[in-house]
Amino acid sequence: MIRFFLAALVIGGISQSVFAQTNVIYTTNWVVAPPNYRVVNNIVYDTSHSPFWTNISGRVVVVDPGVVVVENNLVQNVTTNLPERFAIRNYEKLVMEGNRISALAMRVGTYSSKTTNLPLWDCGTNALVPVVKTNEVGPLDTEAIKKDRLR
Repeated sequence: MIRFFLAALVIGGISQSVFAQTNVIYTTNWVVAPPNYRVVNNIVYDTSHSPFWTNISGRVVVVDPGVVVVENNLVQNVTTNLPERFAIRNYEKLVMEGNRISALAMRVGTYSSKTTNLPLWDCGTNALVPVVKTNEVGPLDTEAIKKDRLR
């Protein structure tokens, strides 16, 4: 019985030391997802399948930092129920007042301008996807490392 216990202890000790010498390296790369994946309020949406996204368009009347105020050419758009004026956040193209724009966006809340509150639409930002790669590296040759440092 004692021999069995000693044999199990020796084998267990050897296997633990083998596992202790194996190193696992995790590498994370961030990749931009396809353009139909957009992030709004820290949630990733697939714009091709989400019912919240719609095409909106109009003429730019005010360009504020981070927000574009747009005037709809129709008083009431039947398909998107857009009011006469609304704001768009995260519009990525450069615009000037008077430009006609169109964008794929989702309704997210209200934008408070200097004079009034406007419905706020968000075009979202690019989605970044982490790609994690696991590499298993064998035991380190500490003697070779020491000799290399002495050179």
